[in-house]
Amino acid sequence: MKIIEYRILMPLTLDENLIGQLWSFAEVSRENTGGGEGVEILENTLFDLPLDSNGQLILRKLPEYEDFDTQTNGKKSKKESKENLKKEERSKSLERSDIASVGSQSQLHQSKTFNGVLESNSATNISNFNHDITKYGQYTHKLYKIASKLPWFVRKLLPKDSTLIHEKSWNMYPTVKTVLTNEYFKSSIRVELDTVTREIKDGKFENNVHNLTPAQLEKREIVFIDIAEKLDGENKESEDPSKFKSQKTGRGPLVPGEWYKGHKPLLCCYKLVTAEIKLFGLQTKAEGYLKTMYKQLFTIFHRQIFCWIDKWHGLSLEEVRKIEYDLARILLKKIDEGELSKNQLVNE
Repeated sequence: MKIIEYRILMPLTLDENLIGQLWSFAEVSRENTGGGEGVEILENTLFDLPLDSNGQLILRKLPEYEDFDTQTNGKKSKKESKENLKKEERSKSLERSDIASVGSQSQLHQSKTFNGVLESNSATNISNFNHDITKYGQYTHKLYKIASKLPWFVRKLLPKDSTLIHEKSWNMYPTVKTVLTNEYFKSSIRVELDTVTREIKDGKFENNVHNLTPAQLEKREIVFIDIAEKLDGENKESEDPSKFKSQKTGRGPLVPGEWYKGHKPLLCCYKLVTAEIKLFGLQTKAEGYLKTMYKQLFTIFHRQIFCWIDKWHGLSLEEVRKIEYDLARILLKKIDEGELSKNQLVNE
């Protein structure tokens, strides 16, 4: 098992980071969908946070969550049939849940699901687009079609129609759990991503925000990411924090290796990647690829969050949720249209 903790400093408040993360992911999904590849949103649902008497999350009670042991033993998800719905059926479901078809906004306030079929729940008086994040989490199930972006040794192993990555994510901000699986490899490959976002106090990192055991801490590798440092390969000037200055907030440009010293606001995204890879002869290579890939993905995405701040700063959670709602329909139509860049996630 490979355990890597990425620590990413961001010049944002916790509230700003939530909006920036959600808006930027929607934008990245839009940009990287087309030509038969990209992101398809299968489900986007609110759920009651499962808390114990001390206010701590109970992971086993998360909807659709299966831990490493359960998944390895081959237990099927309760909603496996939903994952096998045809695209046309999902499209019809989305059409039925369109705002125009359900009528007034008050009807939406009585539903917990806003990307699949709207499930009326009169006992739940919450808005799909504006909910209390201290009481409700957001469960999403996405399907990634990224065959052309996988490394050559993975493409050789997989049949053409099996390069689909299922991502199930439970956003309980400032904590997020994400599980990535592939139906072809089943329990041979499973990646879990645990994110905890905390404000930096007294200029110090927290050593064990994920509450790892002593054995896990021994295996853990820590990777620091400075979003202002120059990337290997192509660098878009418009997405370079060392050159960008926000007109709305006045933040930036960020000086590599220096900007975070005494900067306010300042937070750290602690992203723990736990990978279980059981591929004879390829485990070491696959783990090395994951380490490089995630560092590159995290760096690029968080650079974009900051450099796009003037586009999302000032938006409310309700407005961003509406963007996500509309995006599900856009991606369904766009995924089979146009051409998508064939650049791989990382260089081979």
